[in-house]
Amino acid sequence: MMPGEEPAIIDDDPFAYSYAKYEPVLSPQNVVNIGPEDGNGVFTSGMTDCVALCFRIKDKAGDIVRLSMIHLPGGINAAQLESDEGKQVIQQMLKHAPEGAQVEVVIAWNKQHYDEQRDYAWETRGGTLLDRPLFDALQSQIDDDEKNIRLTDMTTFSGARHNLDESAFS
Repeated sequence: MMPGEEPAIIDDDPFAYSYAKYEPVLSPQNVVNIGPEDGNGVFTSGMTDCVALCFRIKDKAGDIVRLSMIHLPGGINAAQLESDEGKQVIQQMLKHAPEGAQVEVVIAWNKQHYDEQRDYAWETRGGTLLDRPLFDALQSQIDDDEKNIRLTDMTTFSGARHNLDESAFS
């Protein structure tokens, strides 16, 4: 999706989607990693402080070949992704990435909740979940010279009203 574009309203059978459930701990076992044969997509729900970290993995031709998602408990930051558990999560999300893959990162959050909270970390990021340390943490773990895998895009998306669930991202 391009900046300023309205997301599509999903009017589909939720059972055609894989569910990235909430777990109170960061673990690679909580990653949902699917290919086209596994269903229409991935969704999560119940996000307040939590965010969804998603990878759209494209092949050399630019076709989406994998989707990975994890429901991150309590938000997202560089230190979390640089921890041993965070590194294992990123490795799991990239597990089936083909050689030459292009990885687009989408970070989804409950905009209403974050707008109401207006905490210091949110304000210092200018009202977005993106900051340079977070980008650097993701890029350093995604870019792989040996397999020629590259982080090609990183964007945020506020969920609700365009998803399978009102407090969700899909």
